[in-house]
Amino acid sequence: MKTEKLSRYILIILNIISMVLIAQIDLRILPLVPNHINNNRVQRINDLFSNLSQGVIISTFFFWVLVYIPNKRRSRIVRKLIQPRLDTIVTKMQNSIAYFIHKYNIKNLQDHFNGLTIKDFSKIERIGNTKMNFNYRVKYTKNNYWTPFSSGELTEISNFKHERIIVKEKIDEIFSIPIISAEEDLLIETLAKLRDCWFYSGILAYASTGEKAIVYNFNEAVFEYYWYFSILSKYVDLPEFKLNAD
Repeated sequence: MKTEKLSRYILIILNIISMVLIAQIDLRILPLVPNHINNNRVQRINDLFSNLSQGVIISTFFFWVLVYIPNKRRSRIVRKLIQPRLDTIVTKMQNSIAYFIHKYNIKNLQDHFNGLTIKDFSKIERIGNTKMNFNYRVKYTKNNYWTPFSSGELTEISNFKHERIIVKEKIDEIFSIPIISAEEDLLIETLAKLRDCWFYSGILAYASTGEKAIVYNFNEAVFEYYWYFSILSKYVDLPEFKLNAD
């Protein structure tokens, strides 16, 4: 994304320079710079810069019409296709991070999950078969009212196992879209890393062997998971989140 922005800025600057040169050499709108060079040589130099400037402007026009606009159109189509799946992924992650924040008293949920560091997750050593007992409310921007949710009888292991299956399924659906390459590189890379991340590998280990599983530095895995969430959350409208006790 940064490379794309840099290229766009360079293209704008080149077109501005080209228009100035054309206004100066061909249209005589701007005064020429005085010099003592032979007139024939000056004319050749002017012709060269004029041709180059015209080439830049014409090339930019065709790039805009044939490449940039179609790519933007494809990007909008892809975003519409993946947005529901992306919303599901990020909402699941938001709920999980909110659970960790609440259980380990990391910070106030009203801070919108921002600014957490790896030290904030230092207390998280493992997950178990204990019931989550996690009750919360969510307010979506579409309906503007609070909807209650509860973890019910789910344990930590069963909850995160279920989440891993859903997230993996949604990411695979996104990657199966033929024109997915039209999306932003950062989004695609983050989804790919999330799919096989350290956290979900740990969850798979717990799901297979129960609480006896050993996942080293599990707190770092949770922080990596949170880092992916912080990136993906920029692509969705996160709902407001409250614990039922708030």
